[in-house]
Amino acid sequence: MTIVWYKHFPSDFLHGVTRMTAEERGVYASLLDMMYDQGGSIPYIKNARPDRPGSPARLASACGSNTRRFNIIMERLFDEGKVIHRHDRLFNKRVFKELKPDFISTLSLHNLVLIFPEWRKIKGLAEVKKLEARLHKKINKKIDQEGAGSTIEPPDVGSPLRHLYDHVVAAYGEGVWLAWFRPGQATLYGSTLRPRTKFIRSKISNDYEDALSDAGFELGEVR
Repeated sequence: MTIVWYKHFPSDFLHGVTRMTAEERGVYASLLDMMYDQGGSIPYIKNARPDRPGSPARLASACGSNTRRFNIIMERLFDEGKVIHRHDRLFNKRVFKELKPDFISTLSLHNLVLIFPEWRKIKGLAEVKKLEARLHKKINKKIDQEGAGSTIEPPDVGSPLRHLYDHVVAAYGEGVWLAWFRPGQATLYGSTLRPRTKFIRSKISNDYEDALSDAGFELGEVR
């Protein structure tokens, strides 16, 4: 039996699912319970094989649905902002607000620092500040090891890279820039951003390609 528990406000939930079908409500409620049970977020990998953790097929089964219907419902939940998909995981702001801090997983806190800087002000998430300091220390150490050409300072004002930096920071926060877009991780050639590794390219493609296109750039192959 799990020891995780959270406050449930019936009026809030009912108001939030007013326009949902019974099936959509069931999937949404199940996803929220899984997020609470797993410490704040759960894996969701769209193209994963059906037998892998985080695959739509596995999540659909856990929610009592089939994969086809589950995928349709997920698009509805994304469009309505009920759940957020970043870094191959699903998030919900209310989960972080209501979940007891001791039960928030390190992985969820790490993603909170990188992806949702505006959520750090949620009551009870003081531990995020400690994690943020450790994360930046790790990034700075890696920069020192990589040598000249890698910097955490914002790109020069008026430069193409600064234009991209402004879009990324406005959309996702500076933590995302530090983790994925700084010069040590990717290089800008004209209007094409070329990542250093396939892993970085995959993460940018999955989560941040919209920021690139909005800024007038495209994602190239690994340099």
